[in-house]
Amino acid sequence: MQTRFWFFLCLATLIGCAAKPALIDYSQQINSGVNILPQAVLAAEKQTPSNRPTGGEEDDLVQVIENSDEPHYMLVKVLRLSGLVPMLQEVGPYTILAPTDDAFGKLPPGVMDRLFLPSHHQELVNFAKLHLLNGRIDSDAMIHTDGQVPTLAGPKIVIKGIGKKVMVQDTNVLRSESTAVNGAIHWIDGVLIPPA
Repeated sequence: MQTRFWFFLCLATLIGCAAKPALIDYSQQINSGVNILPQAVLAAEKQTPSNRPTGGEEDDLVQVIENSDEPHYMLVKVLRLSGLVPMLQEVGPYTILAPTDDAFGKLPPGVMDRLFLPSHHQELVNFAKLHLLNGRIDSDAMIHTDGQVPTLAGPKIVIKGIGKKVMVQDTNVLRSESTAVNGAIHWIDGVLIPPA
């Protein structure tokens, strides 16, 4: 009986002395919500785009947008006239912050007509690229983001997960799709405006 007592006493002592897992202190990173990015977003930013054609049975980003249950005529027109469709079909991964047709409808009259003019082609390209991020950033990574993320246009945008919702600048993510072979799409209820 005494042997069993000493055995359990030694076992309890050993368990109590086991090394505790290292804790990571994020308290120094907590600030006003700027430049705090989850590892998934940081990794996506560092991905080198591949030049492989998508091929196969899976749809590319443009096909997913065109085959969506809801029509997205204005976004397709923006991508086609900006000349970005080949890039979004053959190279990746990318994440599209995709305004719905209703979102485009909130813009003042004539804004998109002006961007569609040949004389404003570069502005249209920059406008389209403001809605594109490098890498496949899925909905889980978006929810856990709280900071600035660079766009393909250059300027950074603020993405903030709030509970189960995600805000991109002052727009809301309505739903997300990650079925494209070369990226992810997050439908937003507003249009991102380039900085003046």
